[in-house]
Amino acid sequence: MGWLSRFITAVAFLAVGVIFSPETLGSKSPNLSTYLKLAHLLSFSTAFGAALWVTFIGGIIMFKNLPRHQFGNLQSKMFPAYFSMVGVCCAVSVASFGYLHPWKTSSTTERYQLGFLLSSFAFNLTNLFVFTPMTIEMMKQRHKVERENSIGEEVGWSKNVEVAKSNPKLKAMNKKFGMIHGLSSLANIMSFGSLAIHSWLSTLDQTIQASSMAIVSDQLQSLVVKIQFSEPPSIKYNNYVFGLLTLLSQKLVSKTRLLAV
Repeated sequence: MGWLSRFITAVAFLAVGVIFSPETLGSKSPNLSTYLKLAHLLSFSTAFGAALWVTFIGGIIMFKNLPRHQFGNLQSKMFPAYFSMVGVCCAVSVASFGYLHPWKTSSTTERYQLGFLLSSFAFNLTNLFVFTPMTIEMMKQRHKVERENSIGEEVGWSKNVEVAKSNPKLKAMNKKFGMIHGLSSLANIMSFGSLAIHSWLSTLDQTIQASSMAIVSDQLQSLVVKIQFSEPPSIKYNNYVFGLLTLLSQKLVSKTRLLAV
């Protein structure tokens, strides 16, 4: 896990440097922009899909169908790998998005998007390096006490709750484990929620851009019509301005249609 933590930390520092770098660093070739957009899309979708599956589908199905100790041992192996993968994906997303949208030149919506990506990354790292090791250690201690009371090989919590009523040690362990596991679950939900909001803001930003460009395009077209039917002081100058406005209006209309798709 040591090399992974160093890698994630290095990428995080690189991402922060890119985000707050001078505007000159934001100049990029079309090919590089394409690769960065692809990297952001793949890493973000992987992180979002993995979080959705583990949090709301896979974990629930396993808990309802596996013996509790078997389920816990499986989760203790799966969650470090899960948080590591999501952490790497978030780091790549932050770095690529930060390069594509440098902090000094980005819009307010893009800054919020970057902020929620960083939030997801931070919650995930907190889970990976703080809550998950604590949860696994507490789970192992509780499994030991449960085995002494011949429970834990059943599905569900019924026997644990029943034995805990007459076993103060198990009851205290349940309380401590519940608190740590609750914090871990909350951090995971916050990480997933941050990814979801980042995705929603991306759609919102495109909608706002399309609406703004449509308004500008309509205003330019109105101006073109006014110039076309006005009495110009110079016909040559008027034709030149009219041609420029027409070309700009056409490009804006084309761009608006692409954004609206």
